[in-house]
Amino acid sequence: METRYLREILRLHYREGIERTAIASSLGISYTTVTRTLRRAEANGGEELEALADPELEALFYPARPGPKTRVELTEAELGKILRELKRRGVTRQLLYREYVAAKGEAAMSYTSFCEHIRQHAKALRLSMLLEHDPGAEMYIDYCGDRVPIHERSGEVAFYAEIFVATLAASGYTYFEAHPSQDAASFCAGITRALEFFGGTTSVWVPDNLKAGVITNTRTDLRLSRAMCEMAAHYQVVVEPARPGRPKDKARVEERVGYIQRNALAALRNQLFYSIDELNRALITYVGAVNARPMAGHQTTRAELFEKEREYLRPLPLLPFSYGTWHSVLVPPNYHIELLGCRYSVPHALRGQVVEAKLTEGVVEIYAQGKHVVTHRRGREAGSVTTLAAHRHPRHAAYLRAKEPAYLIEAASAIGDSCAEMARAILARAQVAESGPRSVRLLLALAEEHGNQSLEAACAYGLSIGAASRRSVASILSARSWEHGPHGEPPSFAHANLRFRTEEAG
Repeated sequence: METRYLREILRLHYREGIERTAIASSLGISYTTVTRTLRRAEANGGEELEALADPELEALFYPARPGPKTRVELTEAELGKILRELKRRGVTRQLLYREYVAAKGEAAMSYTSFCEHIRQHAKALRLSMLLEHDPGAEMYIDYCGDRVPIHERSGEVAFYAEIFVATLAASGYTYFEAHPSQDAASFCAGITRALEFFGGTTSVWVPDNLKAGVITNTRTDLRLSRAMCEMAAHYQVVVEPARPGRPKDKARVEERVGYIQRNALAALRNQLFYSIDELNRALITYVGAVNARPMAGHQTTRAELFEKEREYLRPLPLLPFSYGTWHSVLVPPNYHIELLGCRYSVPHALRGQVVEAKLTEGVVEIYAQGKHVVTHRRGREAGSVTTLAAHRHPRHAAYLRAKEPAYLIEAASAIGDSCAEMARAILARAQVAESGPRSVRLLLALAEEHGNQSLEAACAYGLSIGAASRRSVASILSARSWEHGPHGEPPSFAHANLRFRTEEAG
């Protein structure tokens, strides 16, 4: 009989003076029980027993049965040691019980009682704290334990999709989607899309200890992955991973993960999916449904709570985070680094040094000694070359400029108008595009031997007689034909190599 019935019998009899029959009827117990209880109460002090505490009252009315004690109780120290030993690799309850029996001998309790003592002690040590979450403060990130098979058209399973989950701590508002794997690229893309779904970010992110985001997480050492650090810096947030093996640190997302598995993934169990995109199109309908369902014990939904939390979220930057892979590359003498078959220029002064390149979906960012050097648009075809003119060595820049028609005409104009006109004529009459600039360069080189004034005069003379070529100008310079004027005597072509026929004397 419970102690509360015992106290009620004493109160009704001694204080209220109610008869035993009425007491038995009101409490729903037998008349014999009431009589036996009052008889023992009279023998041990009567109404004074009401002042005793429950343990003293129980010991008085329900004394332990006499007899030798056949077993010993486990002390707090012994139970604490047992729980510590159970955490060690390979240690079992059976092993600890055999050691316990060897130490206690015949006084040892049974194995069932031994296990029950351990269970009760562990249960008593369990302690949970109710976490209060400020709106806009924390976002929890995790993956579901259950995965969804992605099939080939033949019906065979190609791979299993991972389900990414992000939850706002205060409102429980949740976003989830399917990823091909838990790699860093998928993980970062999932966070980016979750932030876009929420329309802002919290000040703290609490991810699980995924390899994509956390390298080391111990009491003395916390190391985040490079991608995780870059994301935190981009969105100006703090990353505080949950402690390993402590699911209560992220109880909010753990509860949401279980709910999604039971109400979304289970509902899709009979459907076949042939791609991640197809699975995500099916999941997105459940995202809204999960957030719109009434919360147990509350007259509201997570979507309604989110409307209040939304104003506490931090605004997102103008551009979303772009995940990229990092490559350390030695700059060759041609100051163009090669990444996945494409080449990108860096300043020529960096040749011979090691630079770091971040390769994203759209661009290539290059850093030297931690400082940003240049950003190139990512090449799409193998063998493509991307070069900035400012990166070239001055000699290389001059060499390339010497091939440009505009630059050549400008250089000819510095000599004179006739020289510039001759250069235009040579470029226009070139049968092969590459031969024109070369002929003009050779024309301008004549100034080094004959001088600018003579070259200008020779070009003017050549234009006047329709001899618009580099060879003609060179011949005019050699004969100095312009000195005779356009109507003067033509220059003599007699020289030692000419043979003349003469008549023999008869």
